[in-house]
Amino acid sequence: MENLEEGEIKKSPGVATVLSFLYCGLGQIYNGQILRGILYMISYGILIGIAIAYLSASLIPAFFIFLILCFILWITGMVNANKAAKRINIRLDYFRRKGELKTKETNLCLDC
Repeated sequence: MENLEEGEIKKSPGVATVLSFLYCGLGQIYNGQILRGILYMISYGILIGIAIAYLSASLIPAFFIFLILCFILWITGMVNANKAAKRINIRLDYFRRKGELKTKETNLCLDC
């Protein structure tokens, strides 16, 4: 069974997408996927850094390759954040209907 608590709230897929639009990984952090969000942020930062290094070295083809990789990662991050928020909401609805959310005080099932 999932480790859900009664106080958990639904996540907005729109907010998760917009946050990932602003910077890759923010939507994952909003959804509570901290490690995944940090990995997205680090990967995005590294790709941007490499792209800028190639641009400053006048290696334009390599710059565009890394720029395209940044764009792919950015789009993937937005789609992932959106889908993760929807999955979280479905999971919360399911466990709320079944009465299997754990209370914070007792950590027991509500209908047990």
